[in-house]
Amino acid sequence: MGIHTIHRSISFTSIGLAFVAILGGCDSPGPSIQGNSAELLTTQIEAAEQRVEPDAVIPASPETLALTDGVVSWSVYDEENVRIAGVDADDRVIVELQIQVDHDDSGALLGVAVQMNAPDSGTLTFDASGQLRESTLGGAQGRLFAALVADIQAVEGGAEVQRRWLDCAAATLQLGLVCGAAAATCLTTFGVGCALGGAECVAAVLDWQCACNITSC
Repeated sequence: MGIHTIHRSISFTSIGLAFVAILGGCDSPGPSIQGNSAELLTTQIEAAEQRVEPDAVIPASPETLALTDGVVSWSVYDEENVRIAGVDADDRVIVELQIQVDHDDSGALLGVAVQMNAPDSGTLTFDASGQLRESTLGGAQGRLFAALVADIQAVEGGAEVQRRWLDCAAATLQLGLVCGAAAATCLTTFGVGCALGGAECVAAVLDWQCACNITSC
């Protein structure tokens, strides 16, 4: 198994891409479109999201397939924050999580949020020292983080990445690995085992920011 790095995505919002698509349609009149305008906009947004290629695709193992109820691969998007989508055999996103970084006006790190968007929503946050602030994640979501961590570990050593993005890609994977493991540990130990994992997650955030030129270092 290998990890296939495609390229570092240019960050456009889905709504922005849909807006460009709408403007493009004004240049050459076409047949009138019947139907609800909200449904049309939703379709355009979904189409715009599909055109954004992931920075890396990680195959899931047969063992983790059962833990996630059908994720066959993980798509990693390195944008302003790191977003990871678990995709099933029909190319549908059935698991989605984000690692969000909070800064003050000077750029100093305030904290890290590990957020689960699907199948259920919830957030686990660490402060700048790695101490657990709060968690609205449930214990069942720990298996999804555990599955992601296992799949990253399985390919990390033999990752094939474009040379230009080697450091950034490695740091992005490490961020998903370390913060995912911290979340899984917090959930499985009911918060008791959070301290070390939280500190490691914060350290991985700092490395990611440095490697991907988000902050000077």
